[in-house]
Amino acid sequence: MVENEKPLEDENSKGDEVKKDPGKGQEKRQGKGQRKEQRTERRFASGRTIGTVLTMAGTLVGGFVLGSGTYGQWYASPSVAAAPWLILAGAALLLAVVIAGDLEGLTLRVGDGGIAWERGGKVTRRVGWCDLRSVGIRDGVVRLELQGQTLTWRVTANPMASAWVAKEAQARIPSRWKAEKSVVDALLKTSHEDGEILRVEPLQIAGRACKASKRPITFERDACYCQNCGEAYHQEEQPVTCLTCERPFRNAS
Repeated sequence: MVENEKPLEDENSKGDEVKKDPGKGQEKRQGKGQRKEQRTERRFASGRTIGTVLTMAGTLVGGFVLGSGTYGQWYASPSVAAAPWLILAGAALLLAVVIAGDLEGLTLRVGDGGIAWERGGKVTRRVGWCDLRSVGIRDGVVRLELQGQTLTWRVTANPMASAWVAKEAQARIPSRWKAEKSVVDALLKTSHEDGEILRVEPLQIAGRACKASKRPITFERDACYCQNCGEAYHQEEQPVTCLTCERPFRNAS
């Protein structure tokens, strides 16, 4: 899923009408005349961590060792016997930095669009609240459980983003939140001024299955999704209450 950032604009949404579905006798929400609600998220850039410090240190040391070996091998007279080993060691250290290093740190976005990972100013991955089987914090690690996959990061890697994940998860999917109260109390206190507020564009959910009917959603025009958790539904299957977060359904599409 790809989202484009746009400057925030004030938008007011109108309430949905509820009508009967004559075919099934079920109540459905109708978005007649309603305006889309503004969907936002907060961007939290990581500060300097042990990982970023070690990465910078490894880059400097590796470059110095590689440069020393290069000079000793081809420019010193006579050449230094250990120069080939210095070149090898410096190159190996720089390669390790490239593979495992992290100069940028952990930058996260948290909000209506779920949780997103950012690299180089672009979202590289996004996980909707509806896709989380559970989310919690234990032993200083934020843990996201998805279908067949677990994503983790240490709270210290981005303390404010971790605090907002806890806040949003408890508000949006309380039945899937797993953490002791003492753990939550130890997190940073959140404020409406935290992070950089960005606008989230509508999700691209064509190809997903409707949560209510299980039938595939072929076209974007047939899709709608829950404002609270992002669960996908077919336009003809809009529920009164979202089946995932169990909150009154508001169509965010």
